[in-house]
Amino acid sequence: MPRQRGTGKGESARITLRFEPEELAYYGKRAKVAGVSTSAFIRQRLLEGVVAESLANIEVRLEALMQQIQTVSGGRGGATSDDLLLSVFTSEALLATVVQSQDPQTLYSAQEAAKAKLKRLKAAAVAAA
Repeated sequence: MPRQRGTGKGESARITLRFEPEELAYYGKRAKVAGVSTSAFIRQRLLEGVVAESLANIEVRLEALMQQIQTVSGGRGGATSDDLLLSVFTSEALLATVVQSQDPQTLYSAQEAAKAKLKRLKAAAVAAA
């Protein structure tokens, strides 16, 4: 049975990409394993790149905010700022992993990554003080 044409979302724009035969074969195999078309697979990879770039920008902004929090609190931190930062870092880690996985364990992994990042940032802030 042939694959249904289009996404059902109306008109879409087309772009042309050139791949070496080995590259196209690689993406074709990966798409087949994922159970999607090659173009859908490549769109997913592009979206992951955009998300990763956005996360990098968020990380820079978060580090600046961490410095502001440390300045305002005199380096003391506190339960409220720790809870806030932990929530922010958990969200950041979730965004990074949700693109790649629909696994329920993602939340727990994200929380552990957030706790580790908070610990590193606090240690860096103490060392800088």
